[in-house]
Amino acid sequence: MGYRNYRQLIDRGLVPLRDEADLADVAGGRLATVVAGTRGMCDGVQLRDFPSFIRTTDSGDIMLNFLLREAERLSLPDAVMINSFDDLETTTLDAMRAILPPVHAVGPLLLHERHVIPADSPLAGLGSNLWKEQAGLMEWLAGRAPRSVVYVN
Repeated sequence: MGYRNYRQLIDRGLVPLRDEADLADVAGGRLATVVAGTRGMCDGVQLRDFPSFIRTTDSGDIMLNFLLREAERLSLPDAVMINSFDDLETTTLDAMRAILPPVHAVGPLLLHERHVIPADSPLAGLGSNLWKEQAGLMEWLAGRAPRSVVYVN
């Protein structure tokens, strides 16, 4: 829903942020601006809560324009699949279902970005993981006996 609200943020003049001071994530800074009237997002959502492309680029940025176009095209397909599940994001998924074709929550699907996007790709910084991977974790896991580790998320 953050992507679906991009156009509204631009039309209201809230983004893009061009000044380095606006991009600083400090208490009381521009990123702390509460954005009212965002469809499918909780009350009190701030600019810092939106995907970073809207905050850190200017209107000529290729990725921003790509995401704007794709978010606006979401109403075209026969269905939309989201990497989430209803118990986690009921309100947002219901809002999406009200404005989009049938929305199916098919997650959580965990993608390990280094296996999906080659490290030398310009898209290497994109991924579905919001956390930095702990160094050595995969090697440690590979050294354990099969089915001997429990992962709790």
